[in-house]
Amino acid sequence: MTPSAERYYADHPGLVSHHESGHAVVATALGLRVTRVTINRIADEGATHAHIEDPRHQGVIFAAGELAERRSRSWHPGLRSVYSDTDTPDRRGLLAAVDALGWPRSRRVELETEADAILTEHRAELAALAGELERRRELDGAEARRILAGAGVFAGR
Repeated sequence: MTPSAERYYADHPGLVSHHESGHAVVATALGLRVTRVTINRIADEGATHAHIEDPRHQGVIFAAGELAERRSRSWHPGLRSVYSDTDTPDRRGLLAAVDALGWPRSRRVELETEADAILTEHRAELAALAGELERRRELDGAEARRILAGAGVFAGR
């Protein structure tokens, strides 16, 4: 990430909370159990923990971070260049999933499209989880599930 992009992320912590919440919302929508979601505002990074065995699920979840950031009020179109670099952890994970599926890399778009559809359908849950994560910085799986179940969409997961 360039110094100017790092500065932008440092000044707009909502991007990181949306990014990690995107992973959690998509994982939950795919029927996986999220065990922890964290952000570190100082280092502009975070983590979402879930046990993922299916490479297709893995790819859709990795694709969700950047797509969720684009739904944040803090998103700036100039940040797209950050994600054109294939060396980001999420981009590497997405491409690893495509490779594990035996697909040509151009088919990553299918996984990105699936993630985008899930995030669009669960826009309210994404906003609620991102807001709470930004306030608290860390949520265990039960807390994340309670927030996501607020609208009843993810009840029981």
